[in-house]
Amino acid sequence: MDDGDKVRRNLVVASSITMLLAWLQVPLVSVVDRLFGTKAEGYSPTAWRVWVAVLAVLMYLALRFRFSHEVEEGMKAFRDARRQRYRALYQRHLKDLEELATQGTLAPGPFREEVETPALWRHRE
Repeated sequence: MDDGDKVRRNLVVASSITMLLAWLQVPLVSVVDRLFGTKAEGYSPTAWRVWVAVLAVLMYLALRFRFSHEVEEGMKAFRDARRQRYRALYQRHLKDLEELATQGTLAPGPFREEVETPALWRHRE
């Protein structure tokens, strides 16, 4: 099995060559004829078949990269960091709501102005 760097490299090289050939408008049929010598054997593939084969190879490489071990670990680390960030924001929000309910105002912070509690939220004395 290839390691993650080789899988990524193969995907980048294959997609770059495909985009370059498409941008330069090189007929893929002639490229396939030269690479595999199909014209000498009396067979010349149609353009749509060549494009389907190229897209299948690119799809295979993209899926292999996406489900590689390194990408899975990176996505897990990203999800864990995002979950911790949202948990911290949620805890801060709960603390602000508690402060708002008990004191009637929020202390001014770096990104908030002083906020007064709506009359319906205030405790009745």
